[in-house]
Amino acid sequence: MAAIAREPARLFVHAAVLVLPLRTAAVALVWCAIVGAHPEPVSRADGRGAPGDSLHVFEIHRLADGVYAATVIERPEAYAFSNSLIVVGDEAVLVVDTQQSPRAARELIRRIRALTPLPVRWVVNTHEHGDHVYGNVAYREAFPGVRIVAHPATSFAVAEGGPQRVEAERSSLPESITARESWLREGRLPDGRPITPAIRAQLEYSVRLRSGYLQELRGLELVPPEGWVDRLRQVDLGGRSVELIPVGPAHTPGDLLVSVRGAGVVAVGDLLEEAAPWIEGAPSLVGWGRALETVASMEASILVPGHGRVQRENALLESTRALFADLERVVRTEGEGDLAAHRALFRSFGSTDEDFAGWWEQGLTAVRRELGVDGEGH
Repeated sequence: MAAIAREPARLFVHAAVLVLPLRTAAVALVWCAIVGAHPEPVSRADGRGAPGDSLHVFEIHRLADGVYAATVIERPEAYAFSNSLIVVGDEAVLVVDTQQSPRAARELIRRIRALTPLPVRWVVNTHEHGDHVYGNVAYREAFPGVRIVAHPATSFAVAEGGPQRVEAERSSLPESITARESWLREGRLPDGRPITPAIRAQLEYSVRLRSGYLQELRGLELVPPEGWVDRLRQVDLGGRSVELIPVGPAHTPGDLLVSVRGAGVVAVGDLLEEAAPWIEGAPSLVGWGRALETVASMEASILVPGHGRVQRENALLESTRALFADLERVVRTEGEGDLAAHRALFRSFGSTDEDFAGWWEQGLTAVRRELGVDGEGH
């Protein structure tokens, strides 16, 4: 997910309130029927964790012995909306993705310390977007000597393009905050509808969250990862091995999979999420389809997507995989796509048929360009 200023992904369903891109539509409930059993929660059912939490941000799920996923609760008290994977070995800890705000990252570090006294010696960034890398600085502060790694393309993108992305957020956030404050004063949304008590509470929360994040951005120190994962790498945590597998270019030039050997758990970053795939700016939709084929071939029992709930069933993977495969097939053969199935997938994300039509045309255009095929099939 590209780093832009917005609320965590699953907070609101009212698009007029947030004026957000399609990918951030609320999706918390729509997959209940197909994702199967939930992972075992370590924290309380309300996501608030043990007494004494300094912030309410994450719910921690035990996936296997020493393997945990951190998902973001519905109204976090810090700017966070990406999933993290935590792997605890006999000697050290590895964390996958570090959240969009250092404040959220520090809260996750506090939760990790409640799980184990062992140090975090490895941090892996699955790709370059800010919601997966801005928290790197918190790990460097908390664990001197921690090794923060990614694909070389991700390292380059954070180092070279990261400052511009941060500045863009700093510039855009004040306007979005002012707009919401104006709606609150006027008691009406931009489309003229009155603000109900429930929407007022959402807007007030949005203003608080964005204002706090803006303060963080003003002092944010970017910490680019080391471009170490130029090929399959293996990390030994002591009694637990983790594989880092490059599969880009796809969603970004440097996408990684993180596989926990012997546990059947794979973190896939934003190659998979409980929302319509965010293809804007993606360097290779054909590569994205190939990356999902790689995920499927791993036959993992648990997938940790970049956003949304942990997946213990294959429905989300198979539907998303079919979507990308069909894009390529239609371009190569001038055939027809399984549009009814794809529309149903988008509806399950809370998207409209119009949203899907726009996505599909954007996807076809991108694949034609990638394969050197014009709109007439030549």
